[in-house]
Amino acid sequence: MKTKLITYFNIKGGIYKTSMSIITAYELAKDKNKKILLWDLDLQENLTQYVYKVNHEDKTTIDIVDGLSVEDVIVKSPNPNYPNIDIIPADIGLAMLDEKISLQPAREKVLARWYMKNIDVLEQYDYVICDLSPSYNLTAKNILYLADSIIVPIMDKNISSLRGAALFKELWTRDKYYLEKEDNDIKATVLVGYEKQRTQISDLFDQYLQKFD
Repeated sequence: MKTKLITYFNIKGGIYKTSMSIITAYELAKDKNKKILLWDLDLQENLTQYVYKVNHEDKTTIDIVDGLSVEDVIVKSPNPNYPNIDIIPADIGLAMLDEKISLQPAREKVLARWYMKNIDVLEQYDYVICDLSPSYNLTAKNILYLADSIIVPIMDKNISSLRGAALFKELWTRDKYYLEKEDNDIKATVLVGYEKQRTQISDLFDQYLQKFD
């Protein structure tokens, strides 16, 4: 398929994951011939609030599990400055998404089955960019299974973000073996939020970073 699904992911939160998702979409959308779908799967709904609305009553991914088609959940062109960007919004109801997915057969592939069922619409997009909660849960595994490109952000001088990245890579390497996903989907590790000031934490972080693949 020409459509590429991208996600920024780390078990540690607060490291510009949502910001990078939005900036990437806006940069790609400068090419007016490209169509981008933002897919918000974070119950904090920060991406939805930035790009669409703070409060809304639109359908979300939790309605997908209940059988809605892609046309029922996509909001078209929420930002008039970027008419080639659409969004599947999120709200706090996504707190129940893992529970709903867990009741389905082959639960790590629930969203993949929905994706392929709606591929006629989804393949009209050049990129689908997914924003996930910083939690290695069933929802995350469903999207990671679908992803063409996983980009792992690490925040400079933030040791927790480095450990979160290392733990995620360890867990995903294990799980994708059982899911029979063989491609090299983790494309890059990106260092964000560079800090010039040197501290004791800086030296410790740099020591960890040198050991990190």
